[in-house]
Amino acid sequence: MDSSVFTRAYPMRDFARRLNQQNHPTAPWVETMAHLIGAESHHEGAFYLLADFHPLVTLIAGQPFTLSWPKGGTLQSHTPDCLLASSSHPRSLVVDVKDPVERAGEKWRAREAFVARTCADMGLAYMVWSGLPRRFRRNLENLAEARVPEPSLEAWGPAAREFARHGKSLRAVAMELDSRGYQYTWALTLVRRLLWLHDLETDLGKPLELDSEICSLQSRTDSLGRGAHSVDDGRQRGIDETRGYRLGFCQVVVCHLPG
Repeated sequence: MDSSVFTRAYPMRDFARRLNQQNHPTAPWVETMAHLIGAESHHEGAFYLLADFHPLVTLIAGQPFTLSWPKGGTLQSHTPDCLLASSSHPRSLVVDVKDPVERAGEKWRAREAFVARTCADMGLAYMVWSGLPRRFRRNLENLAEARVPEPSLEAWGPAAREFARHGKSLRAVAMELDSRGYQYTWALTLVRRLLWLHDLETDLGKPLELDSEICSLQSRTDSLGRGAHSVDDGRQRGIDETRGYRLGFCQVVVCHLPG
């Protein structure tokens, strides 16, 4: 399947908006696509946030198509929640977003297995995603909100990466930039932006605070004594050859400092 046809795809169905419904539709801005993508719930929106952050994902489409089967079969139709594609991976990934309780139900387990087989027959990878730890999600939301003008990013980004080369606190990096003429509060936003772009890294499993350790990706390749591995190796481990992209909490490897 040529995933490029989904570049400007609209969701296959309208989202319900009732006063007492549990799921509330949203339309988060997705930087990978440079436009809003409709999500049927905030849970789906959280998945788009993670996919947008993942360095391998180059296409994100919400509810891009509907699978239909002949009458009398196991299923009549199914609309997946999302499709992801990557220029570095041959297969697109179809994703359904379900909370753990719903996924554990017998009815969904039967549907999941059938949809997975159908996707495999179509040459598509398939997975069901069930959520992020709250702290990790809040950190991603914090990074996603950081906006820095391109001239400032180009002018001060290299300095921030150099200051963080051997690991410094967020406060220390911002103070270094401030001492060179880039305002402290702007510097904090710049570091958040560089974390989102994977030019810097930190442990997103902990609250992002002024004392959080920040380091540049280059320091990982240089500091062999810290259990370092190359960025390319880390990103490659972000792909599972049998199921597509790994998008679980512990599997977004490029955003964690070595232990």
